Amino acid sequence: MRGLSNTKAAQQEAWEEAGVTGDPGKTVGYYLYEKILYRDLKNESTVPCRVEVIALKVTGLAKRYPESKQRQRKWFSLETAATKVHEPELIDIFKGLRVKDLT
Repeated sequence: MRGLSNTKAAQQEAWEEAGVTGDPGKTVGYYLYEKILYRDLKNESTVPCRVEVIALKVTGLAKRYPESKQRQRKWFSLETAATKVHEPELIDIFKGLRVKDLT
């Protein structure tokens, strides 16, 4: 996000997508993926993205947040989270973490 540090951008994304407020911690890893910009039956446009994964100590949860009508917030253990994502590098990040590593 232009004009924001990586930790501030992570806080903003957590708020917009899940209604989460909190204190950012350390970077726990990076992963790559192809972000789909446009897709129809015949064409797809993507751009490569490098994502920095930043731990966030949750201090609050809102019932209403910008994407609350598009997303459902759910909590998972790190092991279960690793089974819910598709990016191999993110799976490895989740599998390699322990909760004590995040504080």
